[in-house]
Amino acid sequence: MLSAIRQIYGLLAEAQFRAAINGRTDAAREIANRIEGPAEKPQQVEVVPGSYPLKVRIHAPELIAKPRART
Repeated sequence: MLSAIRQIYGLLAEAQFRAAINGRTDAAREIANRIEGPAEKPQQVEVVPGSYPLKVRIHAPELIAKPRART
């Protein structure tokens, strides 16, 4: 049973690679996401004008922890 499942997954992976080779960008993107992980969301970065030493402001609200509800 396990070998049959592995064979099916192997055929599916081969079909995905063939589709990517034939120019299907969605197939290529799926392969890249599985290998490298999905691309991170772009962040807004700005240099604070007139700052010395150099200061950088990064806008990344999803990195700020949300307060947990008390129970």
